[in-house]
Amino acid sequence: MSYDCVCWKTYTCLRCEDIANGLRKPTGERIRQVSTITNRLVAECGTRSGYKRHRANGEVACAECKSAQNESVKEYMRRKKAS
Repeated sequence: MSYDCVCWKTYTCLRCEDIANGLRKPTGERIRQVSTITNRLVAECGTRSGYKRHRANGEVACAECKSAQNESVKEYMRRKKAS
């Protein structure tokens, strides 16, 4: 299909601007974009979240992460026993 907007190539309407920037096909259909950049921080070693990251990746947890996980479990058991 051809695109028949009067402002084609001058980009005076948002639709033509989207087509020029690759956000729409010339038929007017929107192109789905997948985000590849996230603002999430990677869990650092020596923390409980670091231990979880090792486990999620199928890795053996490092000593610092194991220690942090053990301390977390001990604290949980202490709180559970106190209540």
